Amino acid sequence: MIDKLIRETRSFRSFERVKISKKELEEVIETARYSSSARNAQCIRYVLISDDEICSQVFPHTKWAGFINWNPTKEESPTGYILMLNEKKVGVSETLFNFDMGIASQNIMLKLRDMKYGGCIIGAYNKPVIKDLLEISDDYDLGVLIAIGKPKETVEIIDTTSDTRYFRSNGIHYVPKLRRADLIIKNI
Repeated sequence: MIDKLIRETRSFRSFERVKISKKELEEVIETARYSSSARNAQCIRYVLISDDEICSQVFPHTKWAGFINWNPTKEESPTGYILMLNEKKVGVSETLFNFDMGIASQNIMLKLRDMKYGGCIIGAYNKPVIKDLLEISDDYDLGVLIAIGKPKETVEIIDTTSDTRYFRSNGIHYVPKLRRADLIIKNI
C-alpha cells in the first residue's frame, strides 16, 4: 500500500480548475505535524493559500521544470499553495531546517496524493516578492513553496541506468529512476 502511494506521488505541474479548500489544507498540515524533526525542534511553520486572487498573484513568480523548456499556463496553474517557513526563534541551523523541510514536504505530498490532489515542491520562486505579497515578517526564513491542485497531466516512471533528466513526450511527463541494482553499493 505505501509503495503504491509513493510511486503515485510525483511532481505534478499542470492542474484542473478544482479548488482545494481551507479545511483540506488544514487536514494536510494535521498530517504534516507528525513528521520527524531533528532534535524534535519543530521549526517549520506554514502559510496556507487557497484564495483565488492570492494564488493568481503567486503563480507568475514561480519557476517550473528546470530540465525542460515548459511552464504551466495560467489555466493550468495551482489552486492552492503551502509555503514552508523556518521560525527563527526556534534556533535551528539551515541544515536542520532543510532536513525537517524535506521530511515534511514528502509527507505533505503523500497526503495530497492520498486525497486525490497532486503537488510540486518548488524551490525556484521569487522569495522577496512572495515574502512581501504574503506579508511574512522577518521572524521567518522562507523555505519551499508547494503548489497544489487536481492533476491534469500524466506522469510515468521509467527505469534508467544513467540519465535521470525528466522529459515530456506526447503530453506525458516521464521521470527516469535509477534501478535498485544501481543504487546499492554493498549489501553485506
